[in-house]
Parts: sequence; C-alpha cells; structure tokens
Amino acid sequence: MSKQPVRIRKYPNRRLYDTTRSAFITTEELYTMVRSGTQVQVVESTTGTDITNIVLLNATIERDPSRICSIPSNIFHQMILGSPDVGGLSSSSGESDRLQLQRSDTKDNFENSKSASALKAS
Repeated sequence: MSKQPVRIRKYPNRRLYDTTRSAFITTEELYTMVRSGTQVQVVESTTGTDITNIVLLNATIERDPSRICSIPSNIFHQMILGSPDVGGLSSSSGESDRLQLQRSDTKDNFENSKSASALKAS
C-alpha cells in the first residue's frame, strides 16, 4: 500500500498551498517536508499541470545549491538538447540498474563536492 503524495497547489502569485493542511506554506517548509521523507506533488492552480520537478529544483537551488553542483553537467546538456535519454535513463528493462548507478554516482559527486568545498573553506 503506497501513501499518496501531499498535493500542493502553486498559485500565480508564487504562493504554495498545502491541500492536506488547508494552509499556505513557504518554499522552506516544502523543502523541509521533502527532506523529512514526505512525497509531494505540486500542480499549477490554474491549469492543474504537474510542476513538481520545477518547484523542487528551484527549492533546492535556493536552499542547498551544492546539491545541484553534484549533478553531472552532461545531464543538463542532454536536457537542454532535448535528448529523450537524459543521463541514460530511457525506458528499458535495465532502467532500475541505471537509476541505481546514477544515484551512486550522484552521491559520490556530492560527497566529493562537499570535500572540495570544505578544503576551500579551510
């Protein structure tokens, strides 16, 4: 039995509305919810379009930009080019293996980025 994601509406004035609590929330609160393991789905209030990825990426850029630095730049290049196989994640039987490898690579890149940042700071 899978738990339904918390549905968040994003209004044109950039406000976020948590439909489960019937309350407006900040981007910081949304980020904290996700960091604590809560699955969310963010939709535009006017069209119902799912904009979860955009909102979470923006929240990450605002709150923890070092996480974005850990993503290999070739993934961003492939996204901009419109490649259907971004980062080797096309639909196929080996997709879960590739996802696991990418998660591992991303974690390694993030750890290396943190180490490099710590060395620069000292």
